[in-house]
Amino acid sequence: MGIVLFFVAYAVGFVYYFNVTSQKKEEGLSEKTAIESVKLSYLDLRDYPSTTIPSRVIQAKQSPTGWYIGFIQEGSDRPIISARCFFVSEDKKVTEIGAFTSGESDTVAGDFSIPECFVVPRENTINSSSCQLETCHGLDITCGSNPPNMCTEIYMLGDSCLRYAKCGVVNDVCQPTENTQFTRCKSCVETCIKNEDKTNPQKTFECERNCIQ
Repeated sequence: MGIVLFFVAYAVGFVYYFNVTSQKKEEGLSEKTAIESVKLSYLDLRDYPSTTIPSRVIQAKQSPTGWYIGFIQEGSDRPIISARCFFVSEDKKVTEIGAFTSGESDTVAGDFSIPECFVVPRENTINSSSCQLETCHGLDITCGSNPPNMCTEIYMLGDSCLRYAKCGVVNDVCQPTENTQFTRCKSCVETCIKNEDKTNPQKTFECERNCIQ
């Protein structure tokens, strides 16, 4: 009986050891270890990350053979002022890929690629000239790249407010932009509709006309 228990315990212990060892092997080089490997090789980067202005951030991208690490300095007028990029292999060997420095007039919208150490422009970046009002009637406005060539002559309450509506590109999204005149006019027309006199519709239109004065 004792021998049987011994072999059972031995088998359980072996399986546990095998699983733990395999798990550690599968995990490989961690992001934290890769970053520390770069800092040990380049002492001038030890103050990353930092929230002081200009802020310093660290970005990491894993590959099948290691980690791409970017030490990036960000600014308010330029999304990225400068960057240094590295590759850390599974055996912790650090290789500097390159460096990036933006010019004074660089305003390219895009995402920073650590492997290329460069800002890759977004192909679908919306141009402000293609962001226009698509609404012909009503108060629920939409913006996009397909403005109507011609609107129908049917008049709807609130159409008069559309003269104040504006569209703009915010975070690469074409959308209605804050506009005090449109907001005030819309609110006024909505009040006219709410207090509409069913027996005399003309009063509602007269009320609407007062909204644009």
